[in-house]
Formats: sequence, structure tokens, C-alpha cells
Amino acid sequence: MALTLPYVFCLFFPTFISFIFLTLITFSLPISKSLYFLYASEAGGVRFGIWGWCLDQDPICMTPLKLGYTWEPQIATPITSALILFPIASILCFLTMITLIPISSGRPLKNSERVFMVFSLLTFFVAKLAFIFTISMWATAKTLFRRAGFDSHFGPLPWLSLFAMLLLLLAVILGAVFLKPMSSQVMQMKDVKGPPSRSRYRNHS
Repeated sequence: MALTLPYVFCLFFPTFISFIFLTLITFSLPISKSLYFLYASEAGGVRFGIWGWCLDQDPICMTPLKLGYTWEPQIATPITSALILFPIASILCFLTMITLIPISSGRPLKNSERVFMVFSLLTFFVAKLAFIFTISMWATAKTLFRRAGFDSHFGPLPWLSLFAMLLLLLAVILGAVFLKPMSSQVMQMKDVKGPPSRSRYRNHS
């Protein structure tokens, strides 16, 4: 038995919005200069994104774009390498949306609801881990900038990371609520069918 369209939409909508947020984070500064994790007034103003930093006064960005960049002494390479979790979460979120296709079809595949739950839980876990790294990393950097006498504040990306994580949590909860009855119905159908009757084989013998 497949889920009806309203139920599928309730699962798809938070997953899709989360995918958009994670994709925006993935293609943040320097690719999109309005999307950044942290701003600091050092060097006339600098913004930090997932692939590097850009200065405000001069149109200068870090080259080449890469994970694991530095801005000594506030930002160290091993920490910024953890930002790879955002592209990974974005890809997993896209795959989670794909797993909704067999669930919404007329004849859902075997264990299709379990596949969705596994992918949604895995995506939520990676997004949660990315959010934890984000807050710890950039909060520490902000404190270090302020101790050095510079103004510093968060950009929009930490908030997008938080919203993406919460939306994925919502998708996991709704999936557990909606798909559990679906799984039990499939088990009941198997029980009704039961194993092949032995009398059929006796009649042909």
C-alpha cells in the first residue's frame, strides 16, 4: 500500500527545503558573496565561507578555492576541513528525496519505507554533525577576533545550517509516524497470503 499524496508531500517538503539550505551552504562564499559563516572587521572587513574568504574593501578572494583554508591565528586548517560535511549532507538529502518515489508509487518496493528512514536518519546525523562543527568553529573564531580588538558576527549560514538540521529532524519524525502503519500493513498482507498450501502439491501428485 502506497502513501497518499498529502503524506508524501509532508515528507518531501521539509526534505526539499533542507536540501535547498544545504545546497546554498555548499555554494556559499566565495562563490556567492552574500552567503558566509562569519564576518570580521580585520583587514578592512573579511567574510568566511565554505571554500575560502573574501575581503570587503578590495574584490579579492582566496585562490584557489579549497577546503581547509586558514586565517591565522583565528582559523586553523584542520577545523575548516570539517566543512566537507555540508556537501555530503546535501548529496544525502537529495538521495533521501529520491527514496520517496517508490513509497508514493502504486506498488511500493519491498522495504522502501525502511530505505527512506535509513537515508533520512543518516542525512540528519551528518547535518547535525556539520551544525555542531559550525557553531563550535565559528563561535571560537568570533571570540578570538573580538579579543584581538576586531568586530565580528555570524553571517546567514549558521542559521541555514540550524534550519536544515531541524527540517531533517521533522522529516525523520514524520517518516516514523507515517511509515510505521504502512510497514505493519505490508506485514499483515504477507500473513494473510501465508505459505503455499500443501494440498495443492498433493492434488498434483
